[in-house]
Amino acid sequence: MKHLLLFAMLSLLYSELAISQSISPEVVASCGRSVTAPSLQLSYTVGEPVITTLTASSTIITQGFHQSYKNTSVHLSDNMSALALKVYPNPTSNRLFILSSGYDKPVRIRLSHLSGAIMYENRYTSTTSIEIDLSLFSDGMYIMDVSDDEGRRMAIYRIEKIS
Repeated sequence: MKHLLLFAMLSLLYSELAISQSISPEVVASCGRSVTAPSLQLSYTVGEPVITTLTASSTIITQGFHQSYKNTSVHLSDNMSALALKVYPNPTSNRLFILSSGYDKPVRIRLSHLSGAIMYENRYTSTTSIEIDLSLFSDGMYIMDVSDDEGRRMAIYRIEKIS
């Protein structure tokens, strides 16, 4: 009788532990992705709209499934207005063209994958007409960072490579 009672209690305890829920933040979605780069985190899901977000002191409640963890803002420096570029076509399948008028100083162009890997970097003495071959790049999103010779960021563009 004692063994039967012990077995029943252990079975009840085990079944309670087996069906308990976790409070860890998870998303079950039909489509979505999370990508992290050194200074950027992008997470998205498809088909899960966020209706409203309520905050009170340190508590945040978001209706919907996908909740962001970090609010990041980007500050654009005064250098950004010094260079006006025309970047086309975007999205592109092979070649990316960059045109500028009225700026005659050297620039450095860097293309990075969203994972942070630098895929292309080159220094140009003129920004009048630049052509970059992207035919060997895999499809995806890239960040094009344009800076001057001292390393000051002058422009940032999101480039999409497609087949």
